[in-house]
Amino acid sequence: MNKYYVEVSTFSKYTTIKWFDFDSRRPHRIEGPAIDCSSGYRAFFINGKMHNLNGPAIVHSNGSVSYYIDNVRYEVEDYFNEIAKRNTPPAKDPCDGKVVEFEGKKYQLKFVE
Repeated sequence: MNKYYVEVSTFSKYTTIKWFDFDSRRPHRIEGPAIDCSSGYRAFFINGKMHNLNGPAIVHSNGSVSYYIDNVRYEVEDYFNEIAKRNTPPAKDPCDGKVVEFEGKKYQLKFVE
């Protein structure tokens, strides 16, 4: 379970809520944006790094977005290529499931990492 330190501030007509890791005090929130402003600005952080695998890590109040994974900024196409690469299961070992015969007995191979 995550423990958070939360700050709420108001500037002009906007209210901003910021979530921090309780121990490190770095911006951090698993369940949603670590910075959420009533102006529409939202920023996603994990352990102090801009990060979101489910969409843009920053949504600006004007609607523009920025994509980050582990604090590295990506252009839109590169971001979705990286997400696809991360979601691709590793290739199956070519020997996994093969049946071999040894001294008259058959054995099925199983890949073990």
